[in-house]
Amino acid sequence: MTSHPNAGGIGINWLMFGSSHHEKRPEGGVLENFTMCAEDDFSTNHIIKTICNPVKVLSAAGHYPICYRGFHNLNEIGEILNGSRAETVHFDKIRINHYFCKSLDEYVTIKMERGDVSQGETYKKLPYFRSYDQNVITDTEILSHI
Repeated sequence: MTSHPNAGGIGINWLMFGSSHHEKRPEGGVLENFTMCAEDDFSTNHIIKTICNPVKVLSAAGHYPICYRGFHNLNEIGEILNGSRAETVHFDKIRINHYFCKSLDEYVTIKMERGDVSQGETYKKLPYFRSYDQNVITDTEILSHI
């Protein structure tokens, strides 16, 4: 970020991982068991999480902080971000693996039961699992870092 002195934060795209076709919770860890994910340009991969410099941020809510005048949130290639969704998805330098679904059983018995206070009653119902359960590409990149 030193090459961008007006950067208030860096927005990081997430990569949505699916159930890898697991109906029940498999033995072992998440990283080894859930290796199937969405294509890069899947709509939800445009969502960002931001790492920010709190000295340059007026307020923060959810995924995107509001910077003081003169500062901006940038993506990994230095483009200015205006909101919690990036126009283009970039994973070359950094990404967040988002294990939203896990197995169908875990989704139904844990996520649906827990719900989500920020999204109301319709969030985390079975149609959300079906739409986010992306098993298009096998990606084991994370395994080389553990």
